[in-house]
Amino acid sequence: MSQENAGWISIRPHILTWAGAGVIWEWSEVRYWILDARYWILDTGYLILETKGEEVERLDGFMARSLRYVIFRSRWGWFGLLGGERGLLRTSLPVAGRDKAKSVLLKGIDAATCDGRLFSGLQAKIKTYFEADCVDFADVSVDLNCFSGFSKDVLIVCRQIEYGRTVSYGQLAKLAHRPGAGQAVGNILAKNPVPLIIPCHRVIRSDGKIGGFSAAGGIRLKRKMLELEQLGR
Repeated sequence: MSQENAGWISIRPHILTWAGAGVIWEWSEVRYWILDARYWILDTGYLILETKGEEVERLDGFMARSLRYVIFRSRWGWFGLLGGERGLLRTSLPVAGRDKAKSVLLKGIDAATCDGRLFSGLQAKIKTYFEADCVDFADVSVDLNCFSGFSKDVLIVCRQIEYGRTVSYGQLAKLAHRPGAGQAVGNILAKNPVPLIIPCHRVIRSDGKIGGFSAAGGIRLKRKMLELEQLGR
């Protein structure tokens, strides 16, 4: 474990406790959880340690057998959707090449079936969004069962940010009933599995600066999306 992520970890049935940076966190009854973007725990009690800062992602075998995906072209590039039995699991924002979009979308996925008709209505909405039209994705079924507690609260509240609006990381923390946790909000949004559908690009710094963006395309794409929404209001 690197010094910057130093802390101790203990595992009990369905409970994970982690202490680091002077903070103790405890979650119970989870399928799997992300800790400081470094640790995952499965409901089997199996702990995966991420090394060298590389993202490690796993889906359990039951879900993997039912995964489907589609890569389709929007005005801004190739967009990807990954879904399971409970709804949308991942999106990948537009990139220049189809193979690149597939690589980003299916990172860490061993098996998924391509289905061009997957989320056909959502595909149409996404294409419309990148034509600078106001689009509401509130009716899209998103599977957030891999999140719980504060992380799930943040993603749910973030989803409620309306088209063309922005909030700060600190404001989002307050809306999620954790005032002062703006930095933690940023860390959670960096792991948002469904950017655009959960519009983390609409969360900016309190000083008005754009803040970070870990999705494909980075800060440049975040800025373009915010500018696009001003045109479509």
